[in-house]
Amino acid sequence: MELEYHPLVQKDLAEILSWYDARSDSAGNRFFAELEATVDGLLSGRLRGYPLDPFSMKIQMRCFPYSISYEVIGEVLFVFVVKHQKRRPSVGMRRTRRSKD
Repeated sequence: MELEYHPLVQKDLAEILSWYDARSDSAGNRFFAELEATVDGLLSGRLRGYPLDPFSMKIQMRCFPYSISYEVIGEVLFVFVVKHQKRRPSVGMRRTRRSKD
């Protein structure tokens, strides 16, 4: 399975990592390591999220209050948003493989 990210996920992650890095020398690295482990679990089939709608899934990270929303399109895992679980539920939900918003 291949991995793709929506272009705005890079912005999401930069904001998250900046916030954690400002508070701890290791929190940003720990967040990124957990993000990678979660995505690797999705790619390998060891982890699976729950449905948001007929096309999208969501999985919560274990040690951080963030979730990863994604779609599986053929052989592509497409991550379209990484967001704090307390943010408005609609944040990032209009993103698709073709959109940039």
